[in-house]
Amino acid sequence: MSVAVGEPISDDYAAMMREELALHDADPKGVSWQCDPPQARLDTFHVVIVGAGMSGLLSAIKLQQAGIPFTVIEKNDAVGGTWYENRYPGCGVDTPNHFYSYSFEPSHEWTEFYSKRDELHRYFENCTDKYDLRRDIRFETEVVSLRYDEASASWDVSISGKDGAEETLRANAVITAVGQLNRPKLPDIPGLDTFKGVAFHTAGWDESTDLEGKRVAMIGTGASGIQTGPAIAGEVDRLTIFQRSPHWVIGNPDYHRFVSLGKKWILEHLPYYARWYRFQLFWGFSDGIHGALARSGLAAS
Repeated sequence: MSVAVGEPISDDYAAMMREELALHDADPKGVSWQCDPPQARLDTFHVVIVGAGMSGLLSAIKLQQAGIPFTVIEKNDAVGGTWYENRYPGCGVDTPNHFYSYSFEPSHEWTEFYSKRDELHRYFENCTDKYDLRRDIRFETEVVSLRYDEASASWDVSISGKDGAEETLRANAVITAVGQLNRPKLPDIPGLDTFKGVAFHTAGWDESTDLEGKRVAMIGTGASGIQTGPAIAGEVDRLTIFQRSPHWVIGNPDYHRFVSLGKKWILEHLPYYARWYRFQLFWGFSDGIHGALARSGLAAS
């Protein structure tokens, strides 16, 4: 691992990365062998998963492989979570998608190193179909309440369908995978309710609005702001950005780069390259930068 990233890595990471790399049960091209579910299914154990985004689908796949029955409750009419709902200009991932994907389901066909919303949503749609998850997903259904019953050590999950009809599911375990990017909250700005123009959150982008030639105010410089601003700057008359506090972002030459045919070939055909490349991304965009982000006195906590 130290050779792969060019710096010392603590032995503390060995166990986790041995699991992540999965070199013991993967073919040389980096695709894990899938095991058949156990013969003795846990038919009396039922899990309810709330949300069919990246985490919810992952939970479903792993429960399926373990032979544990489950039901996914999804408020939308499709899978994908944030990659289904968010459609603002420039919407995409800010983590390299060769890392931002399931370790057991690598894709060597990403068109960009940081793919945009449509390609990411398509990836999760394809995973859903490959593992035949739709039959266990209740679409356009929301969880109304969760109540734990001490006597039976189980959950009563009240759900509401598209028609408003409610029913209760009994579950032995509940996995909440609702995410945090699907319920936009507008800031409490005096006068916002009397503003005559169009106003919306990036998470609820109004695709019918034509911004060409308009004066646009964008509030916030977080991840979605960094993506939206450059995407609309060329078509609007004037873009004014309001930033409450300084934000930090580093230049990334790969952000707008497309993956070359040579890179795709080597990811697919060079033995073990895809897994070690994924580890480099993991280290560079995750634990490897912890030391640079930790403040003195806070690192231990």
